[in-house]
Amino acid sequence: MHCASLHATIPAVAPYFTPPGACMSSKSPISWPYPAVIAHRGGGCIAPENTLAGLRCGYDHGFIMSEFDVKLSGDDVLIVLHDDTVDRTSDGTGAAAGMTFKALGQLDMGSWHSAWYAGEPLPAFSQFARFILENRLLCNIEIKPCPGREVQTGAAVAQAVTQLWANGGVAPLVSSFSREALAAFARDGADVPRALLIDTLPDDFESTLESLAARPSI
Repeated sequence: MHCASLHATIPAVAPYFTPPGACMSSKSPISWPYPAVIAHRGGGCIAPENTLAGLRCGYDHGFIMSEFDVKLSGDDVLIVLHDDTVDRTSDGTGAAAGMTFKALGQLDMGSWHSAWYAGEPLPAFSQFARFILENRLLCNIEIKPCPGREVQTGAAVAQAVTQLWANGGVAPLVSSFSREALAAFARDGADVPRALLIDTLPDDFESTLESLAARPSI
C-alpha cells in the first residue's frame, strides 16, 4: 500500500486541537498549541517509520503533527531512527552508534515495509525539520539516545532545535523516556516544551517533573 495525496479531500483538522483557552492542568495552566491526535513515527504503519516518505504520508492523510525519534550517529550527526540498531528497519545490520552518517545514508530504509518504498534513505534530523518548517507543521521530537549517549544526545537536540527554529514556527514538543537526556536538553532548551515519557507512574513523579520542568505522557 502506498500513500496517495489526500489534500483535496481531507476533513478540517481543527477539531483535533485542544479547545482555545484550554490547558493541560488546572494546577499549572499552560498554553497547549498541539493537536490531540498526531501521526506516530511520521506516517504510522502505512509508510516506513521515521522516513521523509512516512512524514509526507502522514501529512497527506491530514496529520499536521508527527512524532519521530532522534539519536546520534557514530560521527555525531542527529538522525531519525527508533532502534539502537538498523537491523529491523533496513537492509543492513549493526548499531547506529557505530556507523557514520554517510554509511547510514547508504542503507535502504523502505524495502522492509513494501516494494513501493524501496531505496528510501535514512534521514538526518535537519531534513525532517526543514520539511516541517517549510510546510508549517508541528512535531513531537522524542530523544531516543543510544546507550551511554543520553547527555550528549539531549544537548545536541537542544542546540539543533534552537538553531533550526530560530526564525519562527511553533516550537517542537520534546519528549524522552531518558531523564538524563531530557535534563541535558533543558539546560540549553529551557523555553521549549518538554514531556517525560513513562510506562508506569513513579511515586516521585511530581518532584521529577519539577526538576525537569516537564510534563508526563503515559
